[in-house]
Amino acid sequence: LRTTVAAVGLCLGTVPLGLALEAAPASAAAPCSENYVCMWEDAGYNGSRYVRQYKTSGYYQIDGWDGDNEISSVKNYTGKCVRLYDNDDHTGDTYTINKNQRTVPNLKEVGFNDDAESFRIFNCN
Repeated sequence: LRTTVAAVGLCLGTVPLGLALEAAPASAAAPCSENYVCMWEDAGYNGSRYVRQYKTSGYYQIDGWDGDNEISSVKNYTGKCVRLYDNDDHTGDTYTINKNQRTVPNLKEVGFNDDAESFRIFNCN
């Protein structure tokens, strides 16, 4: 009887564990509003949106193990320039998005795909 109860307990215990480990589906890309810069993991503004930052000038980190080195498309609705850095703390190689260049649908085309780890929003001419 103990063996049967233990076997049933083990079987029942594995069902919830298997369900808990199942990956959740990726969410649809969220929109980007005026006065914000937004960055997505995939080209064409698809996949997870990892950055949605208001236009306040400053330096910003792309936080999280799943955010930095994942950026593939950017919308810049700030009216300012946005400089991407390939390292944390605003160091390394850069790619600048001009204030009039409102969209970059594929960073791979400009040689900066999956590189951004931090960024800066600043006034430019």
